[in-house]
Amino acid sequence: MMIGEKVPRIEGVSKVSGSLTYVSDIELPGMLYAKVLRSPFPHARIKSIDISKANRIPGVRAILTGKDTPGIPFGLPGSTGDKLPLCIDLVRFVGDEVAAVAADDPETALDAVESIDVEYEELPAIFDPHDALKSNALKVHPKGNLAFYKRLRVGSIEKAFREADLIHERRYETQRQAHVALETRGSIADWDLQGNLTVITTTQTPHTARTEIARCLGIPASKVRVKYPPMGGAFGNRLVINMIDPIAALLARKAGRPVRLVNTREEEFIAARARYPFTIMLKSAFRKNGRFIGCHAQIIGDNGAYNDKGPGIVGHGYRILGVLYNIPHILYETSLVYTNNPPGTSFRGFGMPQSSFAIESQLDEVSEMLKLDPAKLRLRNVSHANMKTDAGAQIYSNEIEECIRTATTQIKWSEKHGKRRQENGWLRGIGLACTLNTGGGNRKYGYNSADAFIKISEDGVVTLITPAVDLGTGAETVMAQIVSTVLGVSIENVRVVGRDTEITPYDLGALADRTTFVHGSATKSAAEDARSELLEAASHMLDKPEKDLRLANGDVYVKGNSKKKRAKIADVALYSVTRLGKAVTGKGRYLDELAPKVASGEQGGFEFEGGGLDCPTWSFACHIAEVQLDPLTGKVRVQNYVAAIDGGTIINPIGALGNAFGGISQGLGLALMENLRLEDGTVINPNLGDYKIPSFRDIPTIGLKFVNSVDPLGPFGAKGIGDGVPSGVPGAIANAIYDAAKVRIKCLPITPQDLLAAMRKKHT
Repeated sequence: MMIGEKVPRIEGVSKVSGSLTYVSDIELPGMLYAKVLRSPFPHARIKSIDISKANRIPGVRAILTGKDTPGIPFGLPGSTGDKLPLCIDLVRFVGDEVAAVAADDPETALDAVESIDVEYEELPAIFDPHDALKSNALKVHPKGNLAFYKRLRVGSIEKAFREADLIHERRYETQRQAHVALETRGSIADWDLQGNLTVITTTQTPHTARTEIARCLGIPASKVRVKYPPMGGAFGNRLVINMIDPIAALLARKAGRPVRLVNTREEEFIAARARYPFTIMLKSAFRKNGRFIGCHAQIIGDNGAYNDKGPGIVGHGYRILGVLYNIPHILYETSLVYTNNPPGTSFRGFGMPQSSFAIESQLDEVSEMLKLDPAKLRLRNVSHANMKTDAGAQIYSNEIEECIRTATTQIKWSEKHGKRRQENGWLRGIGLACTLNTGGGNRKYGYNSADAFIKISEDGVVTLITPAVDLGTGAETVMAQIVSTVLGVSIENVRVVGRDTEITPYDLGALADRTTFVHGSATKSAAEDARSELLEAASHMLDKPEKDLRLANGDVYVKGNSKKKRAKIADVALYSVTRLGKAVTGKGRYLDELAPKVASGEQGGFEFEGGGLDCPTWSFACHIAEVQLDPLTGKVRVQNYVAAIDGGTIINPIGALGNAFGGISQGLGLALMENLRLEDGTVINPNLGDYKIPSFRDIPTIGLKFVNSVDPLGPFGAKGIGDGVPSGVPGAIANAIYDAAKVRIKCLPITPQDLLAAMRKKHT
């Protein structure tokens, strides 16, 4: 039984030895190297582009401008397409792609790009989404600046406000956060003589990337093959194709040679898209006993210049009110606004960290007003297992109450909270936040299923073919553990094959914590199918009924019989081929039948009034931060951190711990230091010297507990946890800072300057 075992990554040795091959390591025969010319203006008209100088540089093999492209706009979903691979008439943000060059080496390509002369007519630009919503605001796109609006209602918010004992209203703001994956985005494109395109790229969603690339190029998806080598992180940044994919493909077609295009670190900051900044207005209604009876939430997200995953992200925080807490009356309004800022995209938590910061901060504010312990206030309002919330969410497994009790006990909450402690001149405080995330994908795409295939070779090696994408998360190891457990073979004898859309069946990709739940279920089903075939062959070989046979340690044996009634799985597989005339294989599928019904509106999802079926299962967590604060400088140190997580059955504790540690670190960066700063639309800190992320010096002692939970729908009771981990961190830290200094910071990141100013204002 490999489930629950601490299994090292199956690719671990190749990673630490440096032998693992990433996109930037791949060299194809005759390959060219590409660079992109980007707009220096946030908004301008392209009057002319002169490529004559670049054409004269030796070693330049292809030059593209927007007029050399099919001119098909890209966006998600396809009907909202608004981004061209290369701009034709207008640029809309600093970093917008204008032209591209492929040359014999990167230096020549860069020289050629810098020699291209572009004449621009600079246009007025708009950077504040609130200003962009004004009736007289300039239009970033002809259709106007409101890229998306949604209004979701449960119950009657008016009734909640009439019956409330306390109404609390507050505004919160969050910032841009860059993903800073160790590997920047890269793409290699190569066409064959039949007009088929192979793209080797850093993507979380290879099959949908295939469709997106084909749409940009105006060719059938069947002409595109996507390969996805190992990745050095993603965190949501690679759900949607980057323009480097179609640009590389167009250059390769024009040059007649393969082309590699890899972002520099600066380009990654400028144009690879960051977490959306939110403005969140909350007006909440409470009973005096702490019952949360209503919330009117208004979210305004800065979309930047083009569409991406924003429509889904601005609405995702609704789940806190409708799933984590069971609130009977909700009005949730979301607006996504075009500006001339760089576009945003998904980032771990899919909008939940922004919304959680606001809601969890407000809950602490209310707990103080009502003179209730913050932990008890949350326990009074959380949802439970095997219930349907007022928002229509069907919840099966839910141990949020146990998460709260576990975390508060471990950190000695009752002994510390509200005690106004001081140590060596530093103020100390403790804060709590709860959070959740989908634990098994999202149904709004109309598809949340997966297939897997298994074959057992005549030497007993088991090969799993799966579309599960491993982003460095250990997904392939988890799949191998499931196969090993079902078939009774050592994990060393399991091979995981994929990373190619020509080999793997269609799949949505790695998103919404669906990999362990969805792909794990499909893998388990495939392994069970192969197990049936294996036992059928062994029954013939050993002349024993299948019901009496067992699998373990690479053998098939008769239950309770002598060692003589035993055969190696390899021998059984060979017997099946040579004596029964068929190989031992297995096919498995996880089928989420509700997905198309929810997406079409036949059954209610969160995209529809009062619905709550858009996710099959949920993971929950309680986070507690203990901070030290220097009242003279405003510096904050997170001293101690505890998180209790309900992730169902933990298949690989090593992987789960690593995932959670990384998520907490990213959440800490969001709370205290990370901020992709803009001045008039220009990123002014596009490097790791000026853009600060947490280092090992900033990471506190972290105590993680996985509470006992078994999800009835997941493989061996498992569900996903990784995507939602950062969401609880900003709220917990903000609440801890308030406990220490009695000042409430409502804008992220919480900097020493802002904190010191708030403390001084409080004492004047």
